Amino acid sequence: MNKGDALFGNLIEIASITCDMARELNGFLQQYHAPAAENYLLRLHGQAREANAKRQALTEAAARAFVTPVDRGDLIRVSQCLGRIPGASHDVLAQFCVTRIQQLRPDTLRLSELMIRCCDAVRKLTESFGDLKRYGVIADCIAGIRRLAEEGDRIHMHAMKALYTVYDDLLEVARWRDVFGAFMNVCNRCNNVADLAEAVTVDNG
Repeated sequence: MNKGDALFGNLIEIASITCDMARELNGFLQQYHAPAAENYLLRLHGQAREANAKRQALTEAAARAFVTPVDRGDLIRVSQCLGRIPGASHDVLAQFCVTRIQQLRPDTLRLSELMIRCCDAVRKLTESFGDLKRYGVIADCIAGIRRLAEEGDRIHMHAMKALYTVYDDLLEVARWRDVFGAFMNVCNRCNNVADLAEAVTVDNG
């Protein structure tokens, strides 16, 4: 494997960890049991640390490489942007630990499943990113991530409107607002990766 393949392979591995974390979180929510949240959080914390180690390894390898298929600074920026997704995923579950929510709202699983689709789309983007000549494929991946981000905005809006309709207790509203906001933060970070990948592809193509 040449150095370029190894660098892009590291991006794919980071993206794969984000997918694993999204599925881990969704599995917990599918059989939601509030007291188990902290144990699941420890698992996600370990996965986030693994992703950070992969990102650091990519940065060090890019610094040592004499020639890279993509500008080294751009490659590091993409890895940094991608590396923010695991932390955001960890923060979703952290919100459940902090708020001690006992029963899920209907839109929770919709947002969790959307989070999986966003992370899968980012992984597909990283799998195509190693060959900038395939701009059409990369552009399709970017467009797909943006559509998912728009879908997330619609689900979030619906969830928040329902929240203010159902609850008079402002503390309960605040709890769910923070949880739904954490889900959207993951989707937004996926969209940030798409935006940066688009700019890097144009600059290096």
